[in-house]
Amino acid sequence: MKKIFNIKISILIMITIPIISIMIGYFGVKYYLLSNNKFSDVIIKENSSRVENVIGSDKVNEKELKDKIIVSFEELSFYSIQMGSFSEEENAIAFSNKLSSDNIYSFYVKENNYIVYSFASNNKDSLRENLEICKKEIEDSFIKKISIKGNDISYYSDNDNNMTNIIENISNHFNNVLTKEYNIQIETERLNNIKEDIKNIVADATENKSIGNKLTNFLNELITIKDSYLNAIPINTDKYIVNFIKLYIKYYVI
Repeated sequence: MKKIFNIKISILIMITIPIISIMIGYFGVKYYLLSNNKFSDVIIKENSSRVENVIGSDKVNEKELKDKIIVSFEELSFYSIQMGSFSEEENAIAFSNKLSSDNIYSFYVKENNYIVYSFASNNKDSLRENLEICKKEIEDSFIKKISIKGNDISYYSDNDNNMTNIIENISNHFNNVLTKEYNIQIETERLNNIKEDIKNIVADATENKSIGNKLTNFLNELITIKDSYLNAIPINTDKYIVNFIKLYIKYYVI
């Protein structure tokens, strides 16, 4: 009888030990995973309804509906008078300031070197008189056609009409003044229209705030020089054009 009892005990132990081992392994691994931050975070997030709620929120959907649009400002193309070339920017600035003090309105562009230009026009022949003035300062100055390309800019929108209007209005304003055949009231209204388009750009998506601020600063400075030179008596279109180019380079060219 005792022998039979011992056999039953042995069988029970043989069955119980694997079961206990499995349970220890299962709960041990579970405890380790839940107590380890790296893995427990993954488990919680994968089974959390909060993640689904965030993905389905209006904020995320609204952002997904807005496309990232990349546009380029049109090149400013015109004739100008090249006055000098400098390897150091500070020398170009000093020379440009000297020319301006002599009423030779100038600006500089970074090409291979820093090139200093004076005056600007859409008509090469109209610069002949200015060239004679420049030659008194720098004998080998000459007329040259140049193009200044603005950087690409990006913003979020469900359409690109606002930015297209801004670019077209800036370009048209410059070209109209460049010909010196412009109506100051029309050009003032054009700049005011740009203001409204900038407001729409910023309102379209919060991500546009940075580009909106940049456009606003450009426009505010442009209006200031417009009032100084185009609304003044006598009107100084030459100086306005040069200052327009300087602003364009400052805000839209590296």
